[in-house]
Amino acid sequence: MKGKMKEFKEHYEFYDFLYNPFSKAGLERKERMKNIITKYCKKSSGNALDLCCGMGIGTFTLEEIGFDVIGVDIKEDYIKRAKIYAKKLNSNTKFFIQDTEDLSFQDNTFDIITMLGNAMPHFSIDSFSKSMKESYRVLKEGGEIIIQYTDWISIIFSFYQRTLIEDNDKGEVMISYHSGLNTKEGFIKRFFHIPGKGKKFENIFYIWSPWILEYVLKENGFKNIESFNESGVNWITKGKK
Repeated sequence: MKGKMKEFKEHYEFYDFLYNPFSKAGLERKERMKNIITKYCKKSSGNALDLCCGMGIGTFTLEEIGFDVIGVDIKEDYIKRAKIYAKKLNSNTKFFIQDTEDLSFQDNTFDIITMLGNAMPHFSIDSFSKSMKESYRVLKEGGEIIIQYTDWISIIFSFYQRTLIEDNDKGEVMISYHSGLNTKEGFIKRFFHIPGKGKKFENIFYIWSPWILEYVLKENGFKNIESFNESGVNWITKGKK
């Protein structure tokens, strides 16, 4: 997992504004996450763990709802910035650099675990299974896990080889297209080009779809597993310990 995040450095730098809880785009993402949490989680208080928390948009949202929250991410820079934002917001959230495959928390600690904002492309099926084993361990009996993600099988079927031209809040343009498909290991390759900076790079995105995610949750002990289509290729899957 650590190596994977290094590959995405340029990608996240371009989309930096999406992860800033004070930006317009960040506030819009925060509102969407709030709607997801309140819609799919029966609880509104207790101990919450936000996996792959980034700069803390989902973490701060959980706190606003009423949870005592810890956010973890493997990316050191994001955790540093999340802590800065927490001070600006007078937030009591706590942030730690941790790998989701090896959490430091005791068994049966959390009432809810979330993974919001589509972190799934970073996980191979083996890595995600290890992460869900750990999540099950630290979740209390009766606790829930809620995962937000994109159905990449639908994307490949509908948009394979489609070229995308996107811009960010700095006026920079990024061109990208699918450049490879590995069905043995379950990922696609996508090539990115930022002409204004002369940057070219390629990233791996692991392929996920509701039935695959549900299977991994089931194999790691979760029950009452359900998946919900939010819109288009965007999905929510939840399970219970």
